[in-house]
Amino acid sequence: MGRTYKGRSSYENKYADSGTNKVTALRKQGNLQQAHQLAMTLYSADRNDEWVQRALAWVLHDIVKAELSTNPNNLNNANHWFNQLLNMRLNDQYINDGIERLRVQMSPTHHAVENANNLSKARQHQQALNEFRGISNQYGKLPMAQAEKYGWAIYRCLKDDADQMPVLAVKRMLVEYNSLDTEKPSMLHTQILEFVLRYSRSNQGIDLYRYFLNWNPAYLRPEDVRPSEYQGKVTAALLERLSKELVNSPSVIDFNDLDRRIEISHDISLIDSYRESVFGWLSMLIKKIVCMTCGIS
Repeated sequence: MGRTYKGRSSYENKYADSGTNKVTALRKQGNLQQAHQLAMTLYSADRNDEWVQRALAWVLHDIVKAELSTNPNNLNNANHWFNQLLNMRLNDQYINDGIERLRVQMSPTHHAVENANNLSKARQHQQALNEFRGISNQYGKLPMAQAEKYGWAIYRCLKDDADQMPVLAVKRMLVEYNSLDTEKPSMLHTQILEFVLRYSRSNQGIDLYRYFLNWNPAYLRPEDVRPSEYQGKVTAALLERLSKELVNSPSVIDFNDLDRRIEISHDISLIDSYRESVFGWLSMLIKKIVCMTCGIS
């Protein structure tokens, strides 16, 4: 079955034997100059053929990558080839994804962001965050892929160090995360919510309900509304666990509003989960009172 690309359906490659397959082979062998010459010959003969367009686009893509690797501090050549790639204006999702990755690598913040990201992965949290903050202050809003790495650095720091930090510092870091242009829904966004869920159990300075509204329930993923299993242990869905923890929120919970905000389909009754938690808390309280009464008598 032929491959289908966004916006275009696949069809027979009439240049497969006469050129595009050879272009691809040369490109994968690293013979980019020869690949480019052949691709340009084919492109000059038929600019509208999609297979020829793709073959040339991937050659240009790899030339840019090679220039970035060879001359990371001089982007003139890379920009020259990159602009040729952009000017093709192809409606191909795979190529456009490649273009976005190149765009990030060509950003003046690329090397600094990678350095900060490596510091974060090495658990040098404060140094990593200082690096990210400095980059952001100098260059302003980061591209989404780089903002994502900044967000993971915040998450790692919170996960490892939040218990030793003042509540106000934790809240400031959550605000810092919210200011980033990160992908949503995403694993990172879910992990941030998981952190707040755990942290709010022992720190009343964060209102879980208010935070969840600000986090935006519309960003829940399919994985967040169904149970998970690991090594035979079943864990309730994030949404169910969160509903139960809302019992600790000082706010009045509007469950109808919550249900409206959650866009993904699920079979979790938020109010029933909440009531189950309330009844459990009351049961424990009654048992404690009975024990205290028995001790007095």
